[in-house]
Amino acid sequence: MGYLEGADAREFAPVPCLSRDRVIEISKRFASLNPYSFEGTILKIEDVNYSNNDPSQPFRDLYGYAISAKRYCLFEGKHARKIIDAKAHGIGYLMNPTRRKQDEHGDEFATAFWRKVLQNEGIALKADNPDWLDRPAMMRIPVSSPAVLGRLKAFCKPYDFVLAPVIKEGGLQLEEEAEKPILVAQFSKNSEE
Repeated sequence: MGYLEGADAREFAPVPCLSRDRVIEISKRFASLNPYSFEGTILKIEDVNYSNNDPSQPFRDLYGYAISAKRYCLFEGKHARKIIDAKAHGIGYLMNPTRRKQDEHGDEFATAFWRKVLQNEGIALKADNPDWLDRPAMMRIPVSSPAVLGRLKAFCKPYDFVLAPVIKEGGLQLEEEAEKPILVAQFSKNSEE
């Protein structure tokens, strides 16, 4: 992996971490602080840390790429051979462009999103582009206030949803005095529509 020109090499250095034994020891110390009716620690070691997500199995080696506390992915292999846990918190406001029907392709979008992030960062070696990459990113917006409903009265019902594309800055060419329009479409769960 080559460093970006002008970037500080410390930004790419691995973060030191605790040993597994030390993590288990710390987790067990929290058992005495448990105010709940269940036994054990309140600082749980997640099942994703074990082979096949099974706590009776041994630990597996995981790598992580994190942007913030809820925006991260965990993967096997230094070059992201397999993404194990892809958090969708940072992209949760976007409609899943891979879902054709409800409950289909659950976290395929999050996995493909993180694979592309890891590729862009030079971590994942596989260079494929998801077929949905050139589609517009769509947000589901609730029609939950009288002001919004007033504008969309003939278009939808109260407490319904509309879809709005995410437009990057400078994407719409407007006259300087013009108010920025908000593009909306009727809601559909089918991403092809």
